[in-house]
Amino acid sequence: MKKLFFIVCMAVCCCIAASAQWFSLGAKVGYNATLSSTQSFSETTSNLFNVKNNTQNGFHVGLYARLGHRFYVQPELLYNYATYSRQLSLSVGPVNTDIGVKQITMSTIDIPVLAGFSLINTDFLKFRVMAGPKFSFDAGSTKPESLEQMTESVRAARVGLDCGIGVDVWRLNLDVRYNLFPDMYKKQDLEGNTIKGKPLNSFYVSLGFRIFGNN
Repeated sequence: MKKLFFIVCMAVCCCIAASAQWFSLGAKVGYNATLSSTQSFSETTSNLFNVKNNTQNGFHVGLYARLGHRFYVQPELLYNYATYSRQLSLSVGPVNTDIGVKQITMSTIDIPVLAGFSLINTDFLKFRVMAGPKFSFDAGSTKPESLEQMTESVRAARVGLDCGIGVDVWRLNLDVRYNLFPDMYKKQDLEGNTIKGKPLNSFYVSLGFRIFGNN
């Protein structure tokens, strides 16, 4: 329902501004990576789970709209796909036991809504800064395995922060962004209490092409 709401909002904005000079529409594709991380949590006073993720690599592709001139709003609709390995181990007292390694795929529909400002703003060259919320919806991520002391479920939706810089040269634009998101997987202990994990720090590099519009 939330996904449909934001898609409809983006479509309405595009239709309203389609004939205005301060509107442009383009396509983009890029690479994204999440740094490796290790999370630990206790199931009892003597048991400790360690969840280690290696570097997450993936790609994204989609559309963007830009409304405004020097100050602008840029909503986007992106498909994001990434893979990484997850290693689980259990420490019982001084003994550490490897539970196994699993390949994880993350597939999401992402909708960033960015507010930006062009520090350099000419017809041929722009240098921009931007920031805003990013809404992410599951689109077929790997279902996690449940353990005796822990259960995991895929979050249907999550909200994060997206910020970065961009350069426009003619119709081409290059964006480099930093994303801060909660984990796609929700962990709970035996009593149903949610286990708080570390946020995921991701970097996105994308190349876009302005299909039509002047800004």
